[in-house]
Amino acid sequence: MQIFESINMGLVVLDHDLTVQAWNSWMSHFSGITEKKIVGANLLEFFPNLAESKYKRLIMSVFSFGNFAYFSQKLHRYLFTMKNPHPSADIIPYMQQSCTAGPIRNEQGKIVSIYITVQDVTENVTSEIKLREKITQLEQALARVKQLEGVIPICMYCKQIRTDKQSWQQIEAYISSHSEALFSHGICPDCYDKQLWLKST
Repeated sequence: MQIFESINMGLVVLDHDLTVQAWNSWMSHFSGITEKKIVGANLLEFFPNLAESKYKRLIMSVFSFGNFAYFSQKLHRYLFTMKNPHPSADIIPYMQQSCTAGPIRNEQGKIVSIYITVQDVTENVTSEIKLREKITQLEQALARVKQLEGVIPICMYCKQIRTDKQSWQQIEAYISSHSEALFSHGICPDCYDKQLWLKST
């Protein structure tokens, strides 16, 4: 009983009629529904979405066949509707869950009830969303980048570049149109001395 109450996940026990037999403190805390209020009541009164065939069929299969049923976040998002308690609530309003249902047998081996575990995987989902956004931003940035590659035909005297249209373009204009580079102009020491010599003659 101590483990049932202290474990860091939700634990629910149901009978064949989906009447709640046990509801641990984790479920009380995150659902806002106290153990006193829900134990002895039908689970569907509080979570009517579980009446949908995709949920009920899996739950009832545990009673019928004694198998385990898995409710993955990627397929179902969540089993129990609970508000997202994390800072990511503005992105994901409801807690994302990974749930498992399994049989509980009596001494004779007969299935008398089932348990459902509920794990909060919201932060993992949030990280995946942010990672996908970063990848998209990177792909968009890469798509905008124009790269210079191959052999560039340049005049050995004036340094203009021959374009694909067989016209000649200044090197600054050519590089700017084929990349994200921008130019600022200055003068190197050799050219500076040359300009002073020309002006003095």
